Amino acid sequence: MKNRWIIAGTVALALALAAVSFGVSVFAKEGEEKKDGESAVSWEKIPEAAQKTINAQLGTNKPEQVTQEVEDGFTAYEAAQKVNGQLKEVKVGDNGQLLEVEDAISLADLPPAVKGAIDKKAPKANIKEVVRVASYYYEVAIGEGEHSKELKILGNGQGVEEED
Repeated sequence: MKNRWIIAGTVALALALAAVSFGVSVFAKEGEEKKDGESAVSWEKIPEAAQKTINAQLGTNKPEQVTQEVEDGFTAYEAAQKVNGQLKEVKVGDNGQLLEVEDAISLADLPPAVKGAIDKKAPKANIKEVVRVASYYYEVAIGEGEHSKELKILGNGQGVEEED
């Protein structure tokens, strides 16, 4: 009898671990914290301006997944929807400003120069996923003559981090 309880407990633990590992649901529930400080949010709680931009980009009235992220006092929303069988994600500010669009594409759809760069940098790599990312920001040239500088600023006023 004791062995049955041990086996039953072991099976229950294994099922619980599998559910956590593989995820019972693909999408987080509202209020549930995700990676990078994002939390799931219901569609009804998103400002109308942000909803309009998301709908225009995803071609839907209500995306499959929406998360909210607050960083430096600015609120942004990320929405995901399958479009033509591929996952597409958009990031918008609460004012409706389009910040970023990500869409999965096939390896065959990459430009030849990108394929060449992959072959050069990782010739034997197993490519798992290809995502095209478009980031929207403003470039502003300031200064005079040799003392000129270019600023990159998102629509919410945040500076874009420069990568080396």
